[in-house]
Amino acid sequence: MDYLLHFLFVAIISTGTIGVDPVNFILNGGDNSVDRDRDHHKHKVLYECNFEKMGDCGLKQLKNDSFDWILQDGFTNEVEGDHTTGLGSYFRAHVTSTNGRKSNGVFYTPPLPDSLEGYCISFWYYIPTKDQGRIQVIPRFKWHDGQITEDVFFSAKVRHHHQVARSWQHAKYWLWPNNLQTIKFKAVLGRASSQKERIIALDDIVVKAAYGYRKC
Repeated sequence: MDYLLHFLFVAIISTGTIGVDPVNFILNGGDNSVDRDRDHHKHKVLYECNFEKMGDCGLKQLKNDSFDWILQDGFTNEVEGDHTTGLGSYFRAHVTSTNGRKSNGVFYTPPLPDSLEGYCISFWYYIPTKDQGRIQVIPRFKWHDGQITEDVFFSAKVRHHHQVARSWQHAKYWLWPNNLQTIKFKAVLGRASSQKERIIALDDIVVKAAYGYRKC
């Protein structure tokens, strides 16, 4: 038997615009293979970097920022080893003097594969003490008309002395499948003098395909 199906899309807005593109409908017909494929794909790792083999990460440093992130091995006075093994490598934003001004350093991932389900972004960060600065994560989207947009979807800093991190902190967020191109990581370090360093560390970046926030 043939069925004629109609779908009604209603947009209710006060200002601005809403776009729909594309719309796909799949009639499963009682076969759960589509769900099995979706469950399998949601675990697919689209990008991963633990900084043990930096050449495999494909990260790029922004050229017009204040400083470059550096690869750090082992223990320092501020960070007691990396997150992956405790003895490996991690990425470190570090300045010793900013002449009384804030500074920022940005790196970004290589182009990411498409994911119709969405993206689960996971990473570990370390902010040793109060007033060090903040870490920001900024997705970069490229739309069908060629327009590129960016938006901060994660930002963290230590606000009070009792919040000082004694270990690596985990962050995990889900993004809609909105033409994601790359992900930028930005360290905004506070004003530093020659007597006080500013440091933020990052490790174990993983981007997976995930269908919905709860699957992240």
